[in-house]
Amino acid sequence: MRLKKHFYACICMLLIGIGSLQAKEVTLTEAGTLSGKISDSELSTLTELTINGPINGSDIQIIRAMGGTLKTLNLKNANIVEGGNSYYLTDHFTQNDVIGDYMFYAMTALEKIVMPKNVWSIGSWYSNNPWNADKTSISGYAKTYSVDENDTDFGCASFYQCVNLKQIEFPDALLHIGGKAFGNCVKLSSITIPEGVELLGAYVFIN
Repeated sequence: MRLKKHFYACICMLLIGIGSLQAKEVTLTEAGTLSGKISDSELSTLTELTINGPINGSDIQIIRAMGGTLKTLNLKNANIVEGGNSYYLTDHFTQNDVIGDYMFYAMTALEKIVMPKNVWSIGSWYSNNPWNADKTSISGYAKTYSVDENDTDFGCASFYQCVNLKQIEFPDALLHIGGKAFGNCVKLSSITIPEGVELLGAYVFIN
């Protein structure tokens, strides 16, 4: 009987240990260093990740590598900065305080995202965006995009195909949500868009 109790106690301790390995909080003082904080085994076991401090394209690469297991990503106290590797294919680089095109595309396990508090745009910045360098509105700019919903060469799609995404916490600083940003997010039943948002791109919530 004593042996059986000892066995059950060991199993419980093991399960508690495994559970603790599934969630992690890291603080970065330099962008591009997340790889040194996440072990190879954690890439396939972490389900919750909180990041504080600056992150760039190299760090987004590491986050994307967890796309099959990561359910909760809390970036509230992170800030996206320029630099590092292309985070998607060969030509998608980070911009300051912007969730770029395809940044979290097809992260199929993701259920909850808390965006950085300083992010002002979902969708990469281009010269024809409706804001000047100070991110203030340009008078008279048309508040719509005209694109084909079947266009395969399209920007944004930042969370496209995140098929399990259910909960989003937007920052108050947000001004712009780009086209197809949440396309095919089939479990996203409701969101609250901050009052400051001035523009929604085409087909933001398609499918």
